[in-house]
Amino acid sequence: MTNTIMEQEARTAPQKIAGQLEANADIMQQLGEKLRAFAPRFVMIVGRGSSDHAGVFAKYLFEIEAGVPTFAAAPSVASVYGKTLKLEGALVIVISQSGRSPDILAQARMAKNAGAFCVALVNDETAPIKDIVDVVVPLRAGEEKAVAATKSYLATLSAILQLAAAWTQSESLASAVASLPQALQTAVDAEPQLTPESVA
Repeated sequence: MTNTIMEQEARTAPQKIAGQLEANADIMQQLGEKLRAFAPRFVMIVGRGSSDHAGVFAKYLFEIEAGVPTFAAAPSVASVYGKTLKLEGALVIVISQSGRSPDILAQARMAKNAGAFCVALVNDETAPIKDIVDVVVPLRAGEEKAVAATKSYLATLSAILQLAAAWTQSESLASAVASLPQALQTAVDAEPQLTPESVA
């Protein structure tokens, strides 16, 4: 039984992600070609909250599959301290639902001016981040009303997975991308898992 807005939105994730993966296929193919030609020396992830947490997934995926060192940015370096990092040859991925947070925009602007190749994973394609980065990848999760990120967070993870598959041309990752919507639907349809405390 669906009781909360958060649960309702989470249950739409399989459908949203299936649409996202199909709609972004050409964008990702072109981006993968650009990244293979660019051959980034390292990857910096810019994000806050759940977006920053999605960056942890990206770190493991990119380091394991692409062999490229990946780390999280500290947005205040640009927004508060006004410092510029040495980012020549870097891939910078900005993860933001709104694409409007001032500190995220400041970090993206600094990265672009410092010579990085910048990609934004964003849920609002009209956001000002589009005017800063080289490539915008729409998350296509739709409006999210719950306070906790659900479908947008999962859409971020699927975008990262699709990006890694396009970049590395890994058949196993491509297969994982293709099977992701059904795997999510299976999880949604499964019976709730009860803890010992909940049945005591």
